[in-house]
Amino acid sequence: MYRPNDAPNSLTSSEKKRLRDRKAQKTLREKRDAHVKSLEDRVAFCERHHGHAQAQRLLATVESLSRENERLRVRQERLKGVVTEWEVEDAHGHHDAGLALNRQGSSDDAMLSLGYNMASASASTTASASTSPLASTGHKQHTIDTKTSVSTPLQNLGPDLPPWYQTPINNYGHNLFYFPATCPWLSNPHLIALCPPYPSPLDLLHGTRRNYLANQIHHLIRRRAFRDSECLALGWLAYLFSKWRATPSPETFARLAPFQRPVAIQLQKGHPAALDLMPWPQLRTNLIKNWTKFDFVEFAGYASCCIKVRWPWGEDVLERDEEDRFQVRLEFMEVFMRESGWGLTTEFIQRYPEFVEGMDVENVRFRFELPDLETLSFQKSEI
Repeated sequence: MYRPNDAPNSLTSSEKKRLRDRKAQKTLREKRDAHVKSLEDRVAFCERHHGHAQAQRLLATVESLSRENERLRVRQERLKGVVTEWEVEDAHGHHDAGLALNRQGSSDDAMLSLGYNMASASASTTASASTSPLASTGHKQHTIDTKTSVSTPLQNLGPDLPPWYQTPINNYGHNLFYFPATCPWLSNPHLIALCPPYPSPLDLLHGTRRNYLANQIHHLIRRRAFRDSECLALGWLAYLFSKWRATPSPETFARLAPFQRPVAIQLQKGHPAALDLMPWPQLRTNLIKNWTKFDFVEFAGYASCCIKVRWPWGEDVLERDEEDRFQVRLEFMEVFMRESGWGLTTEFIQRYPEFVEGMDVENVRFRFELPDLETLSFQKSEI
C-alpha cells in the first residue's frame, strides 16, 4: 500500500500507475468542473441580457421597422407614380389632358384612364427588340393572348392608382414557424433592380452567381419535386412577378402573364408573398381567404407534385439560338404564359376541394398522357 511518506523510488510499477491514474482523473474533474462553470456563466448571461421578454421586445421592434419600411416604400412609389403621370401629361400636352378630363367627367376617372392607357401602351411595346425575351433569339415575334382573367381585374379596383402601381399586401407578421411561405429575395429590391428584365433558362434550372433573383428562385424551386418543365415555367413566372413586385413600373407590369395580375383580395388582405405566385387567380383568392387554416408544409408538398404545365412528355423545353445559346422554346412559352396552359392533378383536387371552389374543375384537371414509347425509342435511335 502506498503511503505519502514513501519515496517515489520505493513504489512498485502498479502503484506508480495508480498514482498517475489518480492525477489524470483529478485533472479531468477540474477541467470538467471549469467547463460546467463556464457554461453556467454563459447561460446566466444570456438569461440576463437575452431573456424571453428581451426577445419579444426585439421582435416587436423588427416588426415595427418592417411596417415603417413598407409605409416609406409605398410613399416613394406614389411619388414615382405622380412624376410618371406628369411626364405623360407633358408628352401629350395639356390640351389632350383637358379633353380626357371632359370625356371622363371627373379627375379621378381621368387618372384611372391614364394609368390603364400607360399599362396598355407599355404592353404593346414590350415585344420590341429592346425588351422582348425572344428578340435576341432569332424567333419571329408572336402575340400572346392578353385577355384579363375572369377574377376581379386590377383595373376595376379604383381610380386612385394606376394598375401597375398596386402591389399585393404581404405584411402579415412574418412568423416563419406559423407560416414558412416566404420569398426572401423580395427583401432586397435593390439587388432585384440590378437583374436583367428576363432570366436565362439555364440560370433558373441550374443556378448562377451572376443573377441574384434567378439564383434565389432556383434554390427555392429545386427544393420541391418539380419536373424541369415546371421548374422552368414556374421559375420564369416567379422572376417576372418578382421584378414587378420589387420595382413596380408600367414596363415590369406589362411583362406579367395576364393571369398573374393581382386580384382584389391580394391588394386588400395581408398574406405571405408565396401565395401570389400561384398560377390561377381564383386559387390565389381561396388560399388567401384560408391561409391561416391549413398546413403549408403539406400543401407545398402536394402543390409541387400536382401543379403541371400542359406540355407533352419528353418534348424539349429549350432550343439553341443563332449564337448556340440555350433559350426557352417559343411554343413552350406560349403554353405556360396562358392560364389554360396549367393544370392540377386529381390528387390535389380531392385533397383540397376548398381551394378549387369557383374554378372550372374539369377544365383545370390535369390528366397524365403516357408517351408513345415507339416514337420515343425512334427519337433516341436517331440521336
